[in-house]
Amino acid sequence: MDFSKMDFKKIIDMNEIKKSLTRLENMAALGLVLFFFFPWASLGPFSVNGFGAAASGKGLSFLLFLVPLLGLLVLAMRPICQVPKILKIVKLVAGGLPIAGFVLALMDAGGHIFQFLGMGAYLTIIAAVLIILGTLDKVQLPNALPAVDTDEAEEATEQA
Repeated sequence: MDFSKMDFKKIIDMNEIKKSLTRLENMAALGLVLFFFFPWASLGPFSVNGFGAAASGKGLSFLLFLVPLLGLLVLAMRPICQVPKILKIVKLVAGGLPIAGFVLALMDAGGHIFQFLGMGAYLTIIAAVLIILGTLDKVQLPNALPAVDTDEAEEATEQA
């Protein structure tokens, strides 16, 4: 990676951060981080959030920490990343991981999983789907910053 071509002023520029958050997948990545602290499972008066489930130390539950970490990585990569394909892969992995985890849990517990899933789990899955749809340019917000790998992105940054 050639650091001499990187514009470090862009990394901490608040205008660049605001532009980055106009992309649907970046807003959904922020949601991945926030929803990690919402209740993911509840049984009567007891509930556990994503952090509690990841910190429980049972089996491979520590891998749940990848969900908010990938969300933060998606947010940090927009101003830093100079290679559009890498950015796209990171976004697709960040969206695919929660969906894959949900599918694995569904296969393991069957339909019984819906009896104890909390709001945070559902919102995390929705955010993951939005990351994938936004990355593939299937759904975008109005007046959103163009995708990184298009010529429109270069024109938009030159005009700003």
